[in-house]
Amino acid sequence: ATAVSDAAAYAAVSAAVSAATAVSDASASASAWDFLRKECAMLASGNALGTARLWLAEENQTASEWREVKAALAEDELDWRFWIKWYEATLAGAPLPWELLERIALEVTDEDWKRGPKHVDLLIAEIELDFAVKATPNGELIVVTSDEKYASIPRSDLPPKTLKDAFARISDVVSYMRNSQKNSNQYSPLLSEADFLEDQLKRYGDNALRLHEACSKVVIHVLRYVTAGTLPENDNVVGDVVSDLQNTADDIYNLDVEARTTLDARERLRYDRLSEAQKADAVRIANAIAQQSTKEFGEEMVEDGLAIASEDEPSEDTKSNRYRFVSRTLKIIAIGGAGLVGITAALSQAEPAVNGAVYLWKLIAPFLGL
Repeated sequence: ATAVSDAAAYAAVSAAVSAATAVSDASASASAWDFLRKECAMLASGNALGTARLWLAEENQTASEWREVKAALAEDELDWRFWIKWYEATLAGAPLPWELLERIALEVTDEDWKRGPKHVDLLIAEIELDFAVKATPNGELIVVTSDEKYASIPRSDLPPKTLKDAFARISDVVSYMRNSQKNSNQYSPLLSEADFLEDQLKRYGDNALRLHEACSKVVIHVLRYVTAGTLPENDNVVGDVVSDLQNTADDIYNLDVEARTTLDARERLRYDRLSEAQKADAVRIANAIAQQSTKEFGEEMVEDGLAIASEDEPSEDTKSNRYRFVSRTLKIIAIGGAGLVGITAALSQAEPAVNGAVYLWKLIAPFLGL
């Protein structure tokens, strides 16, 4: 392990030296050496460079050159999105998963490279897709019904009694919030949260993961109300609501392996700000999938698509929507079938004929930084 670490450190310093000495402008070169000194100091103090920005500043002497290169690549007829993503992830100090990069390095052969960038791009996209499917569990099984519609079957390790207790505890919290609001208007913000929880109980009372998400979301909302001053601080009612819901969420997390695996995977992914075009894509994809799904599953996909489209910045309010949307779409891609043909046909008249799975993957990958 030490040898690997030393080799990585040497490679990092060598790369920094090469970058610095390649700069012709004297002032820029001085700046590059300043970056190099900072990086060496980081290594000397025991910190890793792998999760640091490639340049330890918001702007560097290569930034303008990279913008020009990126613009040129965007206009090229070849698809350079993976390589742009790989480089910008390195720039930001958030490199792509090592397991993914290792698979690409090992599975794309010399013969593949000789066949040209289009061939390699397709192979990399297929590797990314397979990696993403495995990296996004969602506590459910996506199936195709007898009438060729996509549907979801929840998977849970939570003992039935624990699920029943969780349901009862959330129901009690709903009643407690409503009664508290009746006794004092200072608790009026709790009314909308009670409505939300009640709706989630009706729709997902048998789904442990959804109940966890509902509890966590309301805890976040209530704490925001306290911070904003619309709910009292250090208040018994507010404390009881937060405590009961958090305990319920913790019970589900600790006792349900399926839910815990999903929630842990969701936290490992990036949620970058989306462009307006990407938000529009979320709605288009969700509607296309809904047309090939059962009523309930289709409605959930549309809800998630709309939630994604409505966000200004990535937040805890929409993280579960983004994750579920991508996870489900990935599983549909993996299943394939006539439904996938219908989905890709609804989204494009050309590319899906070449490789519908890869086409749809490239559309949804930005939603989780995959």
